[in-house]
Amino acid sequence: MSRRMPGDLDQRGTGRSGSGGIRRAPATAAPAAKGAAAHDVKRGVPSGAMGAMGAISGPASMLTPGPTSRPAPGPASGPASGPASGPTAGATSGPGSSPVSGPVSGPVSGPVSGPASGPASGPPVAAAPAPPPPDLDHGRLPAHIAIIMDGNGRWAQRRGLPRSAGHRAGVRPVRAVVEACGELGIPVLTLDAVSTENWKRPRLEVDLLMSLCVEVLDREVAELHAKGVRVRGIGRRDGLPTAVRDALKRAEQRTARNQGLQLVLALNYGGRQEVVDAARRLAADVQAGRLRPEDIDEDRFAAAMDTAGLPEPDLLIRCGGDMRLSNFLLWESAYSELLVTPVHWPDFGRADLLAAVAEFQRRQRRFGGLGGALGGAGDPRA
Repeated sequence: MSRRMPGDLDQRGTGRSGSGGIRRAPATAAPAAKGAAAHDVKRGVPSGAMGAMGAISGPASMLTPGPTSRPAPGPASGPASGPASGPTAGATSGPGSSPVSGPVSGPVSGPVSGPASGPASGPPVAAAPAPPPPDLDHGRLPAHIAIIMDGNGRWAQRRGLPRSAGHRAGVRPVRAVVEACGELGIPVLTLDAVSTENWKRPRLEVDLLMSLCVEVLDREVAELHAKGVRVRGIGRRDGLPTAVRDALKRAEQRTARNQGLQLVLALNYGGRQEVVDAARRLAADVQAGRLRPEDIDEDRFAAAMDTAGLPEPDLLIRCGGDMRLSNFLLWESAYSELLVTPVHWPDFGRADLLAAVAEFQRRQRRFGGLGGALGGAGDPRA
């Protein structure tokens, strides 16, 4: 699932000239081709939103290790050694997707296989050894990482697979980033799962996204709970199918007292819509006499947002190469360090996350002032 394609805060920015800027991250694999984004979509609930649930069978667990499939470093020569296989058998997708420019061919049941992105020839090329993990300063880690999980559809297209296969494959990296954030001690991770714009996609694809939300939440909540992860949802819940709302509620209730990583799932979420909803809540309080207009400031406004009580994202990562926020955490990301990687979400893994954190720690954060220190969690008002 994706945004047009992570939200959080308790520290609000007031300046206008911060140093954070969009920087394109070096690819950890061969850069994927960019695809046109189809992100401006109206919100609506398809009447058959859960129709694809029965078509999903045997997906791999979100918290079960699985290899990522990145393009080989370069073309090989010689006779073909046989057809290349697609995503791992039974791989599922979860929150995270890419823009879709055409109808899906239908939910994929069971294992998914297909040609790789380009003809294979010659003997298999061994994958390059993974680079050593960066030397991170654990005293300057981001308090909140948000991720736009873009590129599922393009990942599938490059392999000659239906887009649904990309959504299924998009579940695997969720495990990698959840585990990595938990091990590093990152307090909050927000994943941009389903945006308010995603409803413009073909109905069959929307059905699959909704059914995957239910499937992944119900299947993984026990392990998330055992690891001390607390699940929290943001977005307009009344626009979600009942089954998705119920699955999210079950996950939130079961993990409500956990003290580990907060996993924030943006479902039917839009940054502009969040601001509008906060303004409506404040207006209702003023109308009811509970609040005076002159008492509304940034802190009061932030308290009315879906992300109330959470730190603002220090680092916002966008997969898939597109250089935009796509209506994600617009209020909260005023001073976020932005990092864009060409890696499509299904190929994003632990090494990519650690590299992003290392880049974050090289940034100088001034929050509109003249001084500033290298990357670390900070208060824009300090």
